Amino acid sequence: MREIFVRAIRPACQMAHVDRLNAAIDACMGKPTCMCEDSSLPMLNQHGIDLVLLDLRLPDSTGLDTLKKFRAAV
Repeated sequence: MREIFVRAIRPACQMAHVDRLNAAIDACMGKPTCMCEDSSLPMLNQHGIDLVLLDLRLPDSTGLDTLKKFRAAV
């Protein structure tokens, strides 16, 4: 999915990829402490977030609990 977005995304848009639910929550809340491969991640919250694609099988959360935790936090 990431490769599809990288090829299709407009140049004016930013995309960040994280491997854990806690990192996704931190990124959406604008916390710079998140460990990820995208150094622009702390800047995401300044422009707003239009889309979040969640995997329901993450190392720190699985199933619909992932969505529930994300919605409660963000």
